[in-house]
Amino acid sequence: MGCGAVAFCAPLVIHAQVITLALLLAEMTNPAAVARWPQPLYQSLQASSYNRASTHRDQSDQTATGWFADSDGIGFIRTEVRDGQTEWVILEHDGPGCLTKFWTPFFYYDFQNRVGPNVRIYLDGADTPVIDESLIRLVRGEGTFRPPLAQSTARAGNAYVPIPFARGCKVTMAAKPFYFIINYRAYPEGTRVESFTPGGYAAAATDLERAGRVLTAPPEAVGTAARHSERVSPGGAIQVQLPVGPAALRQFTVSLPDAQARPALLRSTVLVLRLDGAETVWCPVGTSSAAPTRFIPFTRGSAR
Repeated sequence: MGCGAVAFCAPLVIHAQVITLALLLAEMTNPAAVARWPQPLYQSLQASSYNRASTHRDQSDQTATGWFADSDGIGFIRTEVRDGQTEWVILEHDGPGCLTKFWTPFFYYDFQNRVGPNVRIYLDGADTPVIDESLIRLVRGEGTFRPPLAQSTARAGNAYVPIPFARGCKVTMAAKPFYFIINYRAYPEGTRVESFTPGGYAAAATDLERAGRVLTAPPEAVGTAARHSERVSPGGAIQVQLPVGPAALRQFTVSLPDAQARPALLRSTVLVLRLDGAETVWCPVGTSSAAPTRFIPFTRGSAR
């Protein structure tokens, strides 16, 4: 009896639409995008300063290596020398993608050091970074990126300006990294992406301003609005019947007046959405007195 081998060749995925900074900013401000499968599909990935020595919850030395070891502010991939200077590589990806978020605390090891080392972002194999500045100032809106797409938070900062790249990305630090998180997308091979450039960022000033304005503006009701207020007893529930027929739920706000004094209400009050006969949402309402807006597609159903 003979044996044969069959080779399967995956077709190259080519998307007609080019991913650009302007397109990504428009997606950020489009609530309907949250309720649809993205085109093209992508992987959501993350690079962080997690403790590389922490690999299993049953490790013997829990103070240095276990899951709860507090040594996760020093992680990086490797070091390399460029132009005679050492750089710490904290993210490396081959293929098209987009950096979507940077986070780091407002100090660098010492509470008095509020600047820290530069972050350098190299795209598509280039030797010159498109970003080379203090990571702390970058995420706090004090550098290239400006508020509200980059701004300070409680003892930290977040930057949400998309940084798309066509062929690959490498992010390094000019000194040993401290705590950091970088979220990014990995697009399928063949996806057409217009890589981030300083010139392209400057040219997108209008789109950046609009995105910041839309994201920070109070939401406006679209279409039919309904308000329902009722006291819920412990273990009880409120049911709100949504209109019958095809429609889209674009804004859903839950307000708990007593949440400020009784924070446990936020964890014990659960929002459930049943759409077209299926339970599609089950979650606590949030961690503030007003729950975050959720955008869910539906045709018929009820919410309680």
